[in-house]
Amino acid sequence: MTVPLVCVFAWSRHGSTSEIAQSIAADLAAMGVQVEQPSEAPSDPTRYDLLVLGSAVYSNQWLPAATCYLRCQAAALATTRVAVFSSGLGAPSRFLPGGWGHRLQTGIQQSFEHRYFYGHLDREVLSLRERLMMDILGTPDGDRRDWTSINQWALMLADQVRLARGRTSLDH
Repeated sequence: MTVPLVCVFAWSRHGSTSEIAQSIAADLAAMGVQVEQPSEAPSDPTRYDLLVLGSAVYSNQWLPAATCYLRCQAAALATTRVAVFSSGLGAPSRFLPGGWGHRLQTGIQQSFEHRYFYGHLDREVLSLRERLMMDILGTPDGDRRDWTSINQWALMLADQVRLARGRTSLDH
């Protein structure tokens, strides 16, 4: 059986979401999965056994470049095994099925998996507008990322992609 190939890519405004993606990639690699972390969104997502995509969430939306990628790659994503994660400071219930996260599934049909992880707020890296918004909302600084949950999700993805790869290898 060949080693599964996974691409992990995230759109991040201030680095917190990218750090989550790096952690996921490291966990996948530690579990024996071949991982690529391109500097740009993959132009051919179909070459991967699993595509893990993440985006920071602002105003209940993924970053524009991330949603543009999903629209532009809709045909390829329809035939690709995809797992996605969102990272932000808002209430995760808005991103569960029936909410915004459910709409993200459009065009993604192969083993869709979505997770929401709290992010990290560091006012030092925010724009003036972003700092003012955080002040209005009363959002405190701090790292709310649950690394244990992130690592567990990555390990689950590694198990799933190895199992799927094994079934695919036996079927051909």
